[in-house]
Amino acid sequence: MQELIKAVKKRMSELSNLGEENIKNHVVVHVFLKELGYDPDNWDYEEAIYEGRADIVYKIKNEPLFIVETKGQKKGSQTTNIDLAEKDVKQLSDYLNSHKPVIDWGLLTNGTRYILLNNSIEGEIPDRIVFDISIDNTHDKAYMKYYSYENLFVNRTTQYFADIAQYKSYAKMDGTLNMKNWAVYKSTLFRFFNYYAKQNDYKIISKSPHEVLSRIHPEDLMGFVNDNSQNRNSGRRVTSKETMKNYYSYLSSFFKTLSEHSYVNNQNFSQGRDFSLSGIKETAKIKSENYLNEERFTEALAYLYSSKTNYRDIAVFLLCAYYGLERNTVHNLKWDDIDINKKSMIVNGRQCEMNDLLVLCFDNITKQNKANKNKSEYVFTSCIGGKYKKVNEATLNDIFNKLKNVNISEELWTFFSPQYVRNCLIYRLFETGFSLEQIIYYTGVDIKKISNYISSDIIIEEGKKRYNNGMKHNAIHPFKSVVDEFYKSITSK
Repeated sequence: MQELIKAVKKRMSELSNLGEENIKNHVVVHVFLKELGYDPDNWDYEEAIYEGRADIVYKIKNEPLFIVETKGQKKGSQTTNIDLAEKDVKQLSDYLNSHKPVIDWGLLTNGTRYILLNNSIEGEIPDRIVFDISIDNTHDKAYMKYYSYENLFVNRTTQYFADIAQYKSYAKMDGTLNMKNWAVYKSTLFRFFNYYAKQNDYKIISKSPHEVLSRIHPEDLMGFVNDNSQNRNSGRRVTSKETMKNYYSYLSSFFKTLSEHSYVNNQNFSQGRDFSLSGIKETAKIKSENYLNEERFTEALAYLYSSKTNYRDIAVFLLCAYYGLERNTVHNLKWDDIDINKKSMIVNGRQCEMNDLLVLCFDNITKQNKANKNKSEYVFTSCIGGKYKKVNEATLNDIFNKLKNVNISEELWTFFSPQYVRNCLIYRLFETGFSLEQIIYYTGVDIKKISNYISSDIIIEEGKKRYNNGMKHNAIHPFKSVVDEFYKSITSK
C-alpha cells in the first residue's frame, strides 16, 4: 500500500488544479482504482441516479457493483479532510439506495481522504462507514488493501470489516458499547480479522452472507495471540493472560451482539471466557510437546470408530492428522476432488494418494449419501430443513472434542484439534525423514511458516545429519503402519 499512496501523492502534487474532474480522472480512476485492480474500461460516467448523477458506476458484464463519488479541494489547502462532509456521505448513500438494483458498496473521496461505505449496514448513515483513511495520516493505511476489487468483489474479505461496522451500529442501538472504549475494540477486531484473512489467503469461500463468521473459533484467537506476540515488527508482545482475556471479551461481545440481532446463526464464543481459555496455561506445553504418537493415533481411530458417525469422523481425523490438511480445506472438500477408484484426491492443486482406510470411509459416506438421496457436492454435510448442506466448520471441531473422552484422566486429549494434530504431523514427518519440500507439498503448509512448526535449529541439525549420511533417507509416513493395521482389523471381521 505504501507504493500506491506514494503514487497518489505524486499525482496530486503534479496537478495544478485539484477540482473534481481532475481528481476523478487523473487521481481516482487512473491511479488509485487502477492500482487496486479496477479496469478503467468498466466505468460508466455521470449515470443518472436519484436527483443527480453518480460520478462513476463500476460494472462487470453490465452488472453494477460499485459507485464512486468524487469531490474537489483547493490547491495547498491544509484542511482537506473537512472538504468531505456528512452531507457528502449521505449523497453517496442516497445514490446507492436509489440505484436499481440497489448497490451495497460505495467510495467517497477527494483524492486525499477515502471513505468506503457499505449501505447494507443497519443503522444511521455514518454507521455505514467501513473505512475512512487519509493518505496524509499513517493510521489504518495498511487496511487500504481492502478497497481493492479482489478483496471487495472476488474474495470478499472486506466483508469482515463491514461486519465490524455492523457490530458497532448494533451495540450503539443496544446501549452496550461505551464509545470511549471503541478505539480499543476497533483496533483489536481490525487486527484479528486482518490476521484471519491472511491465514485464509484473503479468501472467503462461502457465498452465504456472514456464514464465514460461524467458522471462527477460540482456537483462531489463540493463533492470533501467538502470531501477534511473535511479530517483532508489530511493536506488541502479548504475554499477559489478562490481555488474552480482554481479546476474548472483545470478540465474544462482537459475536454475542451479532447473534442477538440474528446477523449470524451460529457462533463459537458462547461458552464463557474462562471455559474457552482454560487451556491457556498449557499453551507452551502444547507447542513444545508432541502427543500424537502411534499409540494415541490408534486409540483415536478406535474411539471414533465406535461413534454413530464413525466413517465421517475417521475421515475428518485422517485428513487432519494423516494428511495435515487445514480445517477450512477439509470443510470445503468436494466430491469432484476425490476419485475413490483411483484412490486419489486433489487438494488445492496437489494430488494425494489415499490410504485404504480413507478410501473405505469415503466409500461408506457415498453409500450413505445414496441411501439418503444426498446429492450435495460437499463431502461433509448435515441435513437442515430437509436439505443437505455443507457442515458448519464447528462440527469439525466437535469431532476432535469427542477425543477428550478417550481417556478423561489424561488432559492431553483436550489438546487435540485440527490445528494441533496438523502441527504434530508436520514435525513427525520431518523427524521421520521427509524433506521440507515433501512436507510443503504433502500438507500445503506455507514455506514462510514452516519455522512455526519446526524450529530453525532443528532443521539445521537434521540437515547436518542427512548431509553426513550422504542425504540418503527413504522416508515412510510415521502413521502408515498404524492406519494399515487398523484397516485390516475392521475389514477382516
